[in-house]
Amino acid sequence: MKAEIITVGTELLLGQTLDTNSQLISQYLNEWGVDVTFRQTVGDNKQRLQAAFKLALSRADMVVLSGGLGPTEDDLTKEIVSQVLGISLLRDSSAIEKIRLHFEQGHRKIAENNWQQADYLEGGYPLENKEGLAVGSYWEQKGKIVVLLPGPPKECQSILEGALRSQMLERFKGQKVLYSRYIHLYGIGESEVASRLRDLIHQQSDPTIALYAKPTEVCIRLSTKASSQEEADEIFKSPAQIIQKALSQFIYAEGKSTSLAKKAMKLLQEKDLSLAVAESLTGGLMMGQLTAIPGASIVLKGGVVSYASEVKRDLLGVSKSIIDAYGVVSEQCAREMANHVRKLCRADIGIALTGVAGPSQQEGKAVGTVYIAIALAENTYVLENNFSGNRERIRQHAIHKALFELLHLLQ
Repeated sequence: MKAEIITVGTELLLGQTLDTNSQLISQYLNEWGVDVTFRQTVGDNKQRLQAAFKLALSRADMVVLSGGLGPTEDDLTKEIVSQVLGISLLRDSSAIEKIRLHFEQGHRKIAENNWQQADYLEGGYPLENKEGLAVGSYWEQKGKIVVLLPGPPKECQSILEGALRSQMLERFKGQKVLYSRYIHLYGIGESEVASRLRDLIHQQSDPTIALYAKPTEVCIRLSTKASSQEEADEIFKSPAQIIQKALSQFIYAEGKSTSLAKKAMKLLQEKDLSLAVAESLTGGLMMGQLTAIPGASIVLKGGVVSYASEVKRDLLGVSKSIIDAYGVVSEQCAREMANHVRKLCRADIGIALTGVAGPSQQEGKAVGTVYIAIALAENTYVLENNFSGNRERIRQHAIHKALFELLHLLQ
């Protein structure tokens, strides 16, 4: 089955809003075994939206539209789609009640145009929106499927994960769908990964193999169409073993939605270990990444942003003699920062990051020089690193390198 996605909204064309819905919809359609062949973005204009929808219907089995389901005059999607299909719009009673309660609880009068958010396509089904008031719509007739989704990303995702997912899984029950296996690597570039897997990539047929380079890591995706997860796992088995053998020292995790921070927090929790962080050049970014993970409080004791030398000395306890003799960008300073933050927060492990993010050198140290220290009860490990890139890239590299080395120490 071939699908086309149409995102609706003048704000998308003006660059005022980032179109994340297309990416999200594509991911779900691929998961359900539907091939996305085209994408369109169209503004809030009747003629252009009508032309875009007609074009999509002419070349796709399934058309998914996102946006334009709200209560304002420029929310045109339901009206245009129903006109092109030659059907009426029906009103969902559950959505009507939800709208009524929403305004009653807010002690506000309901404007008449708000009721149109409860409309769905005749001959189809309403798709419950758990994050908003505008229902989605699923319609299937004469070999064509049309899906209407709201524009706000949280609302779009809510329907994709909920009502539409249930509908699609039932629709394609027993058919082969797309399964993927994701392998995440750190400390190696995309070109080197491609070189090490040259034969595997050149000989690929099933599963397909794709490399995705991110700012500080590489992801390998294996994909196949299968009738079950068990069948897919068997297809993945041989190439995954080849990848493991060629790149084992760089692999840190598997799974679609993971990161070095998530993996580190999970491993710390499994081992019942606590963590404290002392940051200089990263200015709290590492703590930000760690605390963004649900359940971080189970293992994360606390952190200190010691940007200034006097804070390193007075709060963390780095000795003045160390700073005077070696400077704050040094192995010795990083070691003391990690040891002292571990003791200060009464944690099992202390991590410290100090270095030069740029734009100019510091204490005679080149931009990109970063010292990472990891303090355990029995020993403290310090690594000198030389990262390249702009200020933000260097800081992200420092965080990810620290987490990657922590994983190696714990595993």
